[in-house]
Amino acid sequence: MCLDKDGTGHHHGGEACSSSTRRCQVRGPEHSPFSQQWDFTEDTAGQKEAEKLQRELCWRKAQKVDDWRKARSHAVHVTLDPDTAYPELFLSEDHRSVRRRNMWQDLPERTGRFFFDPCVLGHESFSSGRHYWEVEVGDRTYWELGVCEENVERTWGITESPQNGFWAMELYANNYQALSSPRTALPLGEPLSRVGIFVDYEAGDVSFYSGADGSHIYTFPQASFSGPLRPFFCLWFYHPTPLTICH
Repeated sequence: MCLDKDGTGHHHGGEACSSSTRRCQVRGPEHSPFSQQWDFTEDTAGQKEAEKLQRELCWRKAQKVDDWRKARSHAVHVTLDPDTAYPELFLSEDHRSVRRRNMWQDLPERTGRFFFDPCVLGHESFSSGRHYWEVEVGDRTYWELGVCEENVERTWGITESPQNGFWAMELYANNYQALSSPRTALPLGEPLSRVGIFVDYEAGDVSFYSGADGSHIYTFPQASFSGPLRPFFCLWFYHPTPLTICH
């Protein structure tokens, strides 16, 4: 039995009384159907916004991967120049792989050889056009890769930066960073096993990609190169794993 306003009782079917009870239970601002609908609308709006952002991220990633595919169409043959190699760097016979050992080699003195930092340059130089190559870094934890100008300092130590003629990135103590000035941290989700380097000389563009999935790593601000560029490699600390230029 349900009560009317005057307190008079009337018998109703169980369903009607139950319905009335439900109406009483949902009254109040915190339980109103309008509040419930508003919450639902907010949830829906938030979900739509999240989906929109996800689509934008996917689109941007697809664009970067497309940039990588275009860059790979400019793949070039790169080898290492033994006349520039630091004396603790050992090159493979085909000059496509280099490792560092705790052994000083008695090498011919060359004006272009690195004698302070453990670096080596690519034999090829670029003064125009677009060029792309990949380097297998494996499980090495200390390395630098990129390009440098032909006339960089090689006898004494120098800070690698665009101001000093270097456009490179590094892995140092498990931290990836671009050798900009100041340094730019590169928070990558997965460790790199292969790095792609792309140079567009006329555009002043030096970019880095993951050779595994084509994801974009970093692009330096537009540069104005003053001379030929050469591939640049640096192997900090001793490690059995070499840096290898991919075919």
